[in-house]
Amino acid sequence: MHKILGIDYGEKRIGLAVADMTLKIAHPHSVIASGDNAADEIARLIKEEGIKIAVLGLPRSLSGEEGPQAAIVRRFAEVLMKATGIEIIFQDERFSSKTTEGILIRMDKSRSKRREIADAHQAAIILQTYLDSLGDG
Repeated sequence: MHKILGIDYGEKRIGLAVADMTLKIAHPHSVIASGDNAADEIARLIKEEGIKIAVLGLPRSLSGEEGPQAAIVRRFAEVLMKATGIEIIFQDERFSSKTTEGILIRMDKSRSKRREIADAHQAAIILQTYLDSLGDG
């Protein structure tokens, strides 16, 4: 089995999540700063954890169209592929923000704490959506 990394790319922060060994459950991992060193930081994590696939959230409009932010994410994916050589799969992330906010509110996290950890939780939701699409097959 290959380890899988979930990524929620943002212009300020990047949320990271990893799947458990059964590839059934995604867990929030960490949040790193976006910028010039982000791909190198993620490449280090990929090497340390033996990750073979990354699932990167792709922002789309409600109609499914890709806008300017999707183009930014696709450019980041190219940089990450060059830095790591791993396969990158895009996952629709249309509803991950709203889902994350609801989960963190139910966990009784304060607004400032929600902001601090939301990106890693969004990465976990993106990764979980991908894992769920794999089914048992």
